[in-house]
Amino acid sequence: MGTSRVSNSSIHQSQGVAIEIKESKNIIIETTNIFVAFKFGINIVTSNNITIDRNWVVGILFRQLAALTAGDPNAGIVMCGEKKGDKCSDVRLTNNVVASVEDTGVDTTGYTVPNHKCGDYKTVVF
Repeated sequence: MGTSRVSNSSIHQSQGVAIEIKESKNIIIETTNIFVAFKFGINIVTSNNITIDRNWVVGILFRQLAALTAGDPNAGIVMCGEKKGDKCSDVRLTNNVVASVEDTGVDTTGYTVPNHKCGDYKTVVF
């Protein structure tokens, strides 16, 4: 099976998540600029063989929701970390820049990545 690629592109003023990769494989996002999006710049959900390389993610804004009972996290790049039990494999995050993620008062991060056991050097996070 081939690889799908987004490269040398810009996304500006997205009204939601700029890029979401969900239940996918063999995807490359490279040299892409994301300027102003809501909630997440790049969100990877239950996917494998994903490469996110040399991207700029700038200006992730807080969704001004009226009711925030469980929180509404903001992040530049989320790698299988939004929902409990999300599983990803062979995801590479390299040479990316995340800046200006608006504080939500809950969970605000540049990068959200899954944890692994101490001493587990086989797990490549980024």
